[in-house]
Amino acid sequence: MSAKKGQKFNHYPESLKVEADRLHVDEGWSYSKITEHLEIHDKNPIRVWM
Repeated sequence: MSAKKGQKFNHYPESLKVEADRLHVDEGWSYSKITEHLEIHDKNPIRVWM
């Protein structure tokens, strides 16, 4: 993924990434359900973290 001029990236705390991973692996949650629960507006970061 290349950045566009003026584009800002969201930085998420490590604890949020660990929780998203736990929900997906241990609880079997879908990416959509995780994004809603953790209030993340895009599913792509979660896919990258897995």
